[in-house]
Amino acid sequence: MARADSRARESSVKVRRRSTSCTGVVAYKAFRWHPSVTLPYWDWTVDREIGSSLWSADFLGGTGRTRDGQVMSGPFAHLAGGWSIRTGVDTRPFLRRRLGDGAVSLPTRADVDSVLAIETYDMPPWNSASNGFRNLLEGWRGLNLHNRVHVWVGGHMATGASPNDPVFWLHHTFIDKLWADWQRLHPDSGYLPATATTNVVDLQATMRPWNDVTPADMLDHSAHYTYDTDGSGARTSTGLTSHSTLRS
Repeated sequence: MARADSRARESSVKVRRRSTSCTGVVAYKAFRWHPSVTLPYWDWTVDREIGSSLWSADFLGGTGRTRDGQVMSGPFAHLAGGWSIRTGVDTRPFLRRRLGDGAVSLPTRADVDSVLAIETYDMPPWNSASNGFRNLLEGWRGLNLHNRVHVWVGGHMATGASPNDPVFWLHHTFIDKLWADWQRLHPDSGYLPATATTNVVDLQATMRPWNDVTPADMLDHSAHYTYDTDGSGARTSTGLTSHSTLRS
């Protein structure tokens, strides 16, 4: 899919067969363990330039044109006929980006390490004013990891219609990776809040849209899927740090 010299990463996820009652990651009874199933992620601490092969015409395509932000290259360019936006913040049918168009830069490895060092997952008031790993990872306070990437990509990624850009999914699988990394680094620090809290999904509360799975169900991912680094000796098996290069 990508050029052979791309530094974009892939993490190997082995999906295990589950019953229809399991809806956290696998929602289909027929799913079986299959080693060829992978979820690629974009490590924006490494591939952080507009000239990265991630944005090449044979991968995700590049930035948008100056006039209206329309992506003109790659498989997701509207003019290529393969990617039309049907649900968005306006009626324009084309994908938009503004890569690096502004004062915002992508987070660095040092930024990530600083956030991963935070020992407490979350704390009162459990919202965008909270200190803790969850809020700093999201980007509402401090170094601003997750949100800053949305702004850097711009276009659809900077709006409520961000899932229209395929890079949304590569970005969020990397956020999942960082959550797993944090769990491995802090095996004695759990998900918070642990008990019922108004307007917050606590450890035992059901999550939308599944309504039959809780955060507690998903803390140990190995019942549902595994990563290349599982079994590396960490007390909490939460890998997702494979660095094998995507190749054509």
